[in-house]
Amino acid sequence: MIRVKYNLFQICLLIVLAFSMFSCQKITATLTSYFVSNADSVNLSLPAPEGNISNFDQSLTSDQVHDLDSLILDFENNSKYRINLVSVESIKPYQTVHDYSKALFNYWKLGAKNHGNDMLIVYSDKLKEISIISGKGIQKKFSEKEKNRIIQKYIHPAFEKGNFYDGVRLGLKKIIKKLL
Repeated sequence: MIRVKYNLFQICLLIVLAFSMFSCQKITATLTSYFVSNADSVNLSLPAPEGNISNFDQSLTSDQVHDLDSLILDFENNSKYRINLVSVESIKPYQTVHDYSKALFNYWKLGAKNHGNDMLIVYSDKLKEISIISGKGIQKKFSEKEKNRIIQKYIHPAFEKGNFYDGVRLGLKKIIKKLL
């Protein structure tokens, strides 16, 4: 006789999969959202970085990615700070881009790698939202008030016109100027 041990998470996952197979969408969605509150399972929905620029929603052209990446690399070569820029289409299972950004920042261990001198900028052109998360090292030089000012004054006006690249580029240049 073979004995198999399952932990609670594995049993719950099997239940969710069983309901999925029988097209019980409402029950499956409810169970999935309930069990996704487990931090390990949430991390399964977060992507790995593609470099300084992670263009997950393909909203940027290759030339735009190259331009923004060059801007970030030049900045990083002349400072102790690191910036990652992420474009996303979906933030599920999170409710806001800000919540998604915090989870991604922690999942990528950005605050821990560089003495807290990391910044993550996440935006969604589909949702027309942007969030800037920074480690403790940057927070000393770049306050929440300053982040919000840059978002409101430089990024959002371009986003409202559908110019996501222009808004992100201008915001990134203002952030870099502030941190240098």
